[in-house]
Amino acid sequence: RSELVALDVDDLDDDGEGLLVRIRRSKSDQERRGAILYVPTARELLDVCAVRAVRAWIGDLTGPVGPLFRSVRKGGTMGGRLSDRAVDLVVRRMSREVGGAVTFSAHSLRAGLVTTLASTGRTELEIMKQSRHKSSAMVERMRGP
Repeated sequence: RSELVALDVDDLDDDGEGLLVRIRRSKSDQERRGAILYVPTARELLDVCAVRAVRAWIGDLTGPVGPLFRSVRKGGTMGGRLSDRAVDLVVRRMSREVGGAVTFSAHSLRAGLVTTLASTGRTELEIMKQSRHKSSAMVERMRGP
């Protein structure tokens, strides 16, 4: 959550095939080295493609700088940077709205990433690099059976 809300528009580089995302800091990065992750454009399920959604969102922003994820007030006016708590509330609300029997939280985003990468045949090391888990035990727990 904190990494999402810390992103600025200029932390993204679009290469036409996907997005390079610069993570400047995270709680698991004590040395503050940061990380650069790649998010490819979905080849299937185009209506749920994160890259396309971010491109559309950036097109709706009033300027190409500043926080990537901002609040939206009634009437569509853009507010300030979202809080990490707001991300959790949005994920939980959207989970209920789509009729999920299970309530998801913001942590479900990371767990879902691990599950998706595993289902596409990615190795444990590839998954750990993308999810930035330090322990393979955590990746195994998230992957499930």
